[in-house]
This record gives sequence, C-alpha cells and structure tokens, in this order.
Amino acid sequence: PPPPPPPPPLSSQAAYPFLAWLAMDLAHTAYHFPKLGGADALAHHAGFIALTVLQMSYDLLPVAAAWLLLGELSTLPLNLRWFLLQHGLGESRALFCTNIAFALTFLLVRVAFFWGGVAQVLLRLRPLLLAPPCHAPRLAVDVLCVAITAAGCLNAWWMYKIVGMALRATERRQPSVPPTPQSLGGSAQRVSKAAAAKSE
Repeated sequence: PPPPPPPPPLSSQAAYPFLAWLAMDLAHTAYHFPKLGGADALAHHAGFIALTVLQMSYDLLPVAAAWLLLGELSTLPLNLRWFLLQHGLGESRALFCTNIAFALTFLLVRVAFFWGGVAQVLLRLRPLLLAPPCHAPRLAVDVLCVAITAAGCLNAWWMYKIVGMALRATERRQPSVPPTPQSLGGSAQRVSKAAAAKSE
C-alpha cells in the first residue's frame, strides 16, 4: 500500500481552532451589534475567516495563519478588561495595568509584527510563489496579499483609536489646578464690597 500522506504543518493545524474562535466571536459581535463592535469589527472577523479559508484551500503562505493566530494574544487582556468592568472594577489598578498590557500587546503583535509579515509577503514570498517551480495561481496569491495588507491597515487604524482613547483618559485623570490667591483676588474684593454695602 502507498505510504500515508504526511501530516499537515503545525501552522495549518492551528488554523482550525482559529477559525472556530473567529466564527464564535463573529456571531457574538453580530448578536450584540453595535455594543461590542461596529462595522469594522464585523469586517475584521469576516475578512480573517475568508483569509484563513483561502490559505488552507490553496495551501498558500501557511505562516500567515500563524500570524493571525498570534495577533489574538492581544485579545487576552481585552477579555480581562471586559471582566473587570463587568465586576465594577473600572477604577481599579488592575484595570489600569490591563489597559497597558492590551495596548502593548496590540502594538507588538498586531502592528509591528504583523506589518513585518506584510512586508515579507509582498517583497519576498509573493515573487517566489508566482515563479517556478511553485506556479501558484496568481489570483489567489494577489487576493491573499491584498487581504493581508488590508488587515494590517485595519490594525493600524485600531491602534490609532487606542492611542486616542488613552490620551483622552489621561486628560480626564489630570487633577484640576487649585485656585491661587491672585485668581481669587478680584472675586474676593467684589464680595467684600458687596458685604460692606449691605451692612450700610
């Protein structure tokens, strides 16, 4: 009998639980729309599902599935943040540390690492896939490259929103400047004059 086929690479095997996670999260976000996310969140999940299916169907860029799965590391502190808020710990130090962990992991895996992968795909892997001996279907490769680049742009947009939210939260936390004697001088004088006139 012919020998059994070799098992798929680990990166392809990781795509199956990743698809299950995306499908569950997409259904959860759509059910609570728009409370848990807007149209960008739905597009993100649907696009990543299509991207992973395309990668698995053509066995193209198996490492790309690993990138997408690695990006979900930033979801762990995000879920912890939701848990803390649901339990009335919105002003706790734990939430502050969780917000920092979420922003840092998002910047690392979804922006820096992901865009490094986008550059590798466009500049090195795409020419190799289209050239012999691979002769990969050009349409599938181009769609995959466009989808990966669009995902990177969406991640960068979300990072921009995260930074904006952090800056607004910092402004709200700044203590108000106490009034000085100079700033109260005019008001104090007006109050004194009004009291003197009333007593007369």
